[in-house]
Amino acid sequence: MRAYKPACVHATGMSGPLAEVLAQARALLGQGRGEPARALLAPACRQFPGSAEGWFLLGAAEHLCGRLEEALTAFDRAAGADARHVQAVNARASILNVLGRTDEALAEFARARALDPGDARIAVNSAIALEQAGRFADALQHYDSAIAIDASCFPALLNRSALRLQLGLPEDALADAERAIAANPGSCEGHFNRAQALAAADRYEQALAACRTVLEREPLHVGAHVCRALVLACLGQIAEARAGLALARSLDPALFRAIVRSAYRTRPRPPGIADDADDEMPDPRVVYLVRGVDRLARCDWRGRERFLARFEQIVRAGVASGDPVCERSLPFSSLFLPLAPDVARALVNALARSIATSTARMPARGATREPGAPLRVGFLSAAFRRHPSTFLNAPILHSFDRARVRSFGYVLNPPDTSGEARWLAQGFDALRTAYALDDAQLARLIRDDRIDILVDESHAFDWSRPQVLAMRPAPINVCYLGGLVGSGGDWFDYRIVDASAAAQGAYAEFAPECPVRLSRSHWTYATGPLVPAPTPTRMQAGLPEHATVLCAFSGAYKIDPAMFTAWMRILARAPAAVVWLLGDAIVERNLRAHASACGIDASRLVFARRTALEEHLARLRIADLLLDTLPCNAHTTALEALYCGVPVLTLAGDTAAGRVGASLVRAAGLPGLVAENLADYEMRAAALAADPGALRALKVHLLAGRASCPLWDAADLARCLERAFEMMWARHEAGLPPAALDVPAA
Repeated sequence: MRAYKPACVHATGMSGPLAEVLAQARALLGQGRGEPARALLAPACRQFPGSAEGWFLLGAAEHLCGRLEEALTAFDRAAGADARHVQAVNARASILNVLGRTDEALAEFARARALDPGDARIAVNSAIALEQAGRFADALQHYDSAIAIDASCFPALLNRSALRLQLGLPEDALADAERAIAANPGSCEGHFNRAQALAAADRYEQALAACRTVLEREPLHVGAHVCRALVLACLGQIAEARAGLALARSLDPALFRAIVRSAYRTRPRPPGIADDADDEMPDPRVVYLVRGVDRLARCDWRGRERFLARFEQIVRAGVASGDPVCERSLPFSSLFLPLAPDVARALVNALARSIATSTARMPARGATREPGAPLRVGFLSAAFRRHPSTFLNAPILHSFDRARVRSFGYVLNPPDTSGEARWLAQGFDALRTAYALDDAQLARLIRDDRIDILVDESHAFDWSRPQVLAMRPAPINVCYLGGLVGSGGDWFDYRIVDASAAAQGAYAEFAPECPVRLSRSHWTYATGPLVPAPTPTRMQAGLPEHATVLCAFSGAYKIDPAMFTAWMRILARAPAAVVWLLGDAIVERNLRAHASACGIDASRLVFARRTALEEHLARLRIADLLLDTLPCNAHTTALEALYCGVPVLTLAGDTAAGRVGASLVRAAGLPGLVAENLADYEMRAAALAADPGALRALKVHLLAGRASCPLWDAADLARCLERAFEMMWARHEAGLPPAALDVPAA
């Protein structure tokens, strides 16, 4: 709910002919009759041009009639006639905001607040403008100010509730919604916000009851119908949810689409690229599956086995009926959930078919590469920003031999001016800002750059652009360092892997992509311009001074219940150890409860919050051992640990995502830290936890070998990639189809 009143009409003490006209105008405006009020006020303002109140009321009438520019002119005249006419200044600011002149609006709101700091409505209007400008923290502060002025300010409570919900704070949003209801019991919108907050907090039965309250008062409330249907979907009542959504759309199709865009959006999208659900009916199956996956990712494992069984049943039923489940985020979930291979493949294939049917392939490029010229290699990346992935890409780009490879970077993420982004950009021969381009424009840009090999480094992540690859603007498409899930389509020719991880057949899951097996790890890492932060003390990090710190800094979504139970068994065998985790308050609450259920003192779990990269790497140095996860290993997190001198205990799984840890640990010269199975993993972890000397020796080995260890040799990896690109191109020039390639060492 977002609401403001740009023109609040108040009586004044003036008398005479003008006063009579103004009184009549106020009465007409109070009745919502803008045109008669305008007809009455326009000649009065010409006759009395110095009347600030007259111009103000004329502005209110023009606004009521939808003539915003005319309203702004009238409010300008009112403020010019009386610089302290606070309602005119406030109304002018509101119109400027509606017209998209945000900076001017904020300046005017600040002036209005200075004139009357006790008016809560001005603070609310300021907050709305800040929120629309994306300045959410500032908007919250202004809502707070409004509520401090008037604890029962309904618009402030209502809007703060909606904003807190948008920011992922459902319990806070719920508290505001309940205060809004108390302030204005007759309004449906407070109950609607309460229903949404309850749904976001997974309190589904209460959310349904709140929706009923809204619909009893306002049976045609489209938002409440949508909320109710989505809650039913979250409960797995698919048919009922589908019927509820159809009813909501029939009531008001335009409003339905607007609500779906705000409530159902799952990821940020570049300008010009339509959101997945912009013009389509949400699929209740997808709502159920995505919400369930999100719950598991927060380590809420209640009903986990039942959900996973239903997950597989829904996907298989969709395949059998010819209506497969299609959602961009779900293939990624197969990395960390134990889904059957046919289910994981069905998710990938459905998305691939959707991309293929909505994408027109470009004609094959006619011109060929000049003999002896460097290969023109384009990199699609969303890591041109302050992000851990930057440290994987930049070292390689800075090491390419420009006589063999000319690199082009296509920036998929929003603009970023950080030192890390500049460092990455400096590794390219040419850089193209692509965030604001639509798919067709980006594909044409790549074609115009005469790219020979297009490398996708953002596959399956936010801001990825699979449609561009499906258009085939370059002769060869390659997946490298993206999400370790298959494309399911025929637009990827190759996937760069390393022989250590691929030797046991882990990459068969990516067919029809052809593996290009490097003779070394296909990962490296360097921090470039990052200024190291000082290493904190154990006390500063909230850790016991003399405990063995078993770090598990992978994302919470990678923590499988079986792995967590293994960690608890390790703690039982190592009484002087703690497990150091990364997570928010919800993850912390859930994991502490699981620890207690395992018979472990929950205080032996220590939680860190996300922080700046340099501070994260600094605190990582005080860990003794990083515990890897399965079925999805640590990837960048494991590289960070090894780079900081922290040994990593891992074990290999059945998929590519579950074999990264083994590849990295072996490349770091620590093959003894690759456990054979879960029992071996527990035994080794407990033994190391009880042997501080052995852990110190492993740390010394890692730090001493950083200058010579192949894992950190970006130049060697660049030479391997150059050979790989040349082998791919040689097959293309010979008219041969893509095939699995083994790239020899230098």
